[in-house]
Amino acid sequence: MIPSVLYENGATRQLGYLKISVDPENNTATAQEVFVAYVEEKDSIETPHVYDPPIVEEAITFQLKPSDISQLDDDNDDDSCFISIIR
Repeated sequence: MIPSVLYENGATRQLGYLKISVDPENNTATAQEVFVAYVEEKDSIETPHVYDPPIVEEAITFQLKPSDISQLDDDNDDDSCFISIIR
């Protein structure tokens, strides 16, 4: 049996995309949540409201890999990447 996906939070009736920019020189990547339009009601026949310019709702920048590979080990510790939120 496949477990159900839990919905945590989000923007209802927003149309958008995720833009990811990679900066190899600084060993980082930035992900931006961009909204381009909004629909007033579910199953509405009205034309969506288009944002001009699009709205960057949230952005996060994170390190691609450790600057020192010796920081990684095989002891199954949490070797997750650094994430900072830009608002």
